[in-house]
Amino acid sequence: MWDSVEGLAHRLLPIFGDQLSDAALFERAFGQPLYVNLVRKDKVAQAVSLIRAEQSGQWHLSTDGSVRQGTEEPKPVTYDAQSIGKEITSLSRDDAAWQAWFATQGLSPLQVTYEDLAKDPQAMVAEILEVSGHDRAIAQSIKPVTAKMADEESRQWIERYRRETA
Repeated sequence: MWDSVEGLAHRLLPIFGDQLSDAALFERAFGQPLYVNLVRKDKVAQAVSLIRAEQSGQWHLSTDGSVRQGTEEPKPVTYDAQSIGKEITSLSRDDAAWQAWFATQGLSPLQVTYEDLAKDPQAMVAEILEVSGHDRAIAQSIKPVTAKMADEESRQWIERYRRETA
């Protein structure tokens, strides 16, 4: 998450010195990292997902429908175009901040979209494994444990927001 980068760098500075770039600090602390830039192209859908999670208290569901993170009983959700708009602005700002950070650090991350990851998680994991020097066949043994939470109500909110802001 974008908000975590600065905090992590500040925690590492006293350990490794203040003359290093963020990327150099991270490499010294963790070894050579593989940077994966995961973005969601559909910012309206991403904002709706975040707003609904915040309102309902449910953040992740298992593939069997049980709650992985959040409250067992979801709280009611209410469509709020203003909150969706603010979230889109925030998400876009975070994406831009990541791009600027990667450029400043001289990094070329592996680019992954949420849409591709959701469509074929094993293919994306295989690509990440290959880029990081591991056997991509390992991905075949990995089964997703988190379910996509978007539903008909999410679709309605997305369509309504797009109509209202067209």
